[in-house]
Amino acid sequence: TFTARRIFVGADTLRGSHPVSLRHVPTPASFGSASVFLDDAGGTSVCNPRVNEATLQNAGPECNPDFHDATLDHWDLSNLDLHGVDFSGATLIDCKFAGSSLADANFSDVTLEGGDFERVDLSTATLDGITMSAPISVAPSAVPKHWQVVGGHHGWYLVGPGADLTGEDFTGATFDGTDLDGTNLQSAVLTGVKSSGILGTPILPTQWTVVGGHLLGPTVNLDGLDLSTLTLTRVDLDGATARGANLTDVDLTRAVLRGVDLEGATLVDSILDHAVLSNANLHGADLTDASARNADFTDAEVIDAVFANADLTGAIKVDLGNARSLCGATLPNGSPGPDC
Repeated sequence: TFTARRIFVGADTLRGSHPVSLRHVPTPASFGSASVFLDDAGGTSVCNPRVNEATLQNAGPECNPDFHDATLDHWDLSNLDLHGVDFSGATLIDCKFAGSSLADANFSDVTLEGGDFERVDLSTATLDGITMSAPISVAPSAVPKHWQVVGGHHGWYLVGPGADLTGEDFTGATFDGTDLDGTNLQSAVLTGVKSSGILGTPILPTQWTVVGGHLLGPTVNLDGLDLSTLTLTRVDLDGATARGANLTDVDLTRAVLRGVDLEGATLVDSILDHAVLSNANLHGADLTDASARNADFTDAEVIDAVFANADLTGAIKVDLGNARSLCGATLPNGSPGPDC
């Protein structure tokens, strides 16, 4: 690892540099046969190691940096003027950009494996098609419109349209108004993810989907969210948590709600026909006027749940002994509940 000050290529570009301050460094294979020298005496620009024009001798703003398709492994590019630099197609492995200017930099199709973007403004950078194969340790201060910095289980991710986040771990992350159009989240870990206002159509793991701007799938976090009136037929929410969620008038026909925590949730007028609610927690949930015909309540907890005017015809193994209200309900055997 080294701190880059000015990079020169070839003897013709060394004029004006103090000989004592120059040192030759190993050149990445992707730069071909170029000879790279570092000037530690001063300056803050990084110039194209592939170009040997005379303009590089002063490493001034007229340089045209180009790291296209390069592989930079643990490069320290901190506190540099890298505005407009072309990193497109490059592989950047744990590179440090802390405090650098990356205005208008091109990171399209970059593979980003870790890195430090402390105090870096990427709001005008191009991130199209970026692949993140590992999270970054320090997040940038700003990102382009439609992009977000999302905290994952082990670090930070740049998330936006077309990003490739295959297999990454987003346990417990929050996606709020994120544009995921074309974003590849195949095989990603989405345990405990919470979301709202999702835009576009991402590529998701099996059994996951986007409905009403929410990422929905096994183990998702829906606590306190308003999902009212959504059509969630056959959705798989196995092991999810939806404590206090508003599920009024939601169609959950044949949904998999196995082990879902619905404590205090509102399911008024919801449709749960043929849904699987085994081992679900419905403590204090309100199912007034709900339809749960032939739903499976095996080992479900329904203490203090309200089933007023609910239709439970054919419901499987539902223990209503501790329910708060069965007024006007139709019981599993088709008989009417108490008239109260």
